[in-house]
Amino acid sequence: MGLHSTMTQASGHRGGPVGAALAVLWLPLAVVVGTPVEAAAAECSPAAVVSGDADLVQEASLALQRAGVGLEGTESCPAVEASLRREDSLISVRCSDPVGRSVSRTVATVGEAVSVIESWAQPEANAAWMAGWTVETLAPEVPAKEIAPPGTKESEPTGALVSTGWTGDLLWDGDGSTWMGTTLTLCMRIGPLCGGGAAGVRGSMSSLGVAEVGALASLELPLRAGRWELSPGIGVGGARGIRSKSGGSDDHGGGDDWRLRGEGRVRVSYAIASWLALDVAFAAEASPAHTSTSTEDKFDDNPHVVSSDPTFFLRTGAGLRVSIP
Repeated sequence: MGLHSTMTQASGHRGGPVGAALAVLWLPLAVVVGTPVEAAAAECSPAAVVSGDADLVQEASLALQRAGVGLEGTESCPAVEASLRREDSLISVRCSDPVGRSVSRTVATVGEAVSVIESWAQPEANAAWMAGWTVETLAPEVPAKEIAPPGTKESEPTGALVSTGWTGDLLWDGDGSTWMGTTLTLCMRIGPLCGGGAAGVRGSMSSLGVAEVGALASLELPLRAGRWELSPGIGVGGARGIRSKSGGSDDHGGGDDWRLRGEGRVRVSYAIASWLALDVAFAAEASPAHTSTSTEDKFDDNPHVVSSDPTFFLRTGAGLRVSIP
């Protein structure tokens, strides 16, 4: 009720000197009753009570104090309530004011969270809400992150304990001859590394009946970025050449003994599901020159001859990898 209306009502009841006297008596009461509620709100200092994760609460409270925002409210000046929680690499902020309005936001840093809390603790903002502003106008709600229904899995893998892969291979030996083959691999996570083995077979495309089998123990270092995985690794094991009777005029079947084989490789994978990935592999393989005993000439004083099996391969392959969580 305003001062003018109060005096008008007083003078309307009684005219003349009596009305004027009543108007004078009504004046102090009219001033008190007519004071806007917003004026009292404007006298309150900003304050916010912060709860949630301890490290976030401590850092945010110090920042709010530096900005002049108190950490406690009073009965006449209640504080804004704020909650801070970590969600992966982000921070969830929820604020509610004394009249029951609330907002939730997801921010990247504590500084951004403090800005949200400080804006809600300002008396000017509270006065604006009292004047008819909506919460959506001052602090729009941020859409909540969609959560997968229970029982479903994200398509992006998080690192399987065991994985097995198959690739179809194309190889070139030290003489430039082309070979084709296939490789099976098995890998088990050991901390940041992945240990396992590989077994393969390949045949020469230029010499019919000439083939090779090999088995290696391997160690890789998987480096993940989203759906991609880069795994450099090494392998040590053995290989054995196999030649049929039709493999050459000087061959009589069989093959050389097992010989040492070392390998350096890089594997690139792209996950197309939580359990399935496309694999591409690049490798360089090497073996020491191998000697065998010739039985062609019994009277040869030096029957040891150098094996014709390749001692070097470049290999590339593509295939699939299945992961077991």
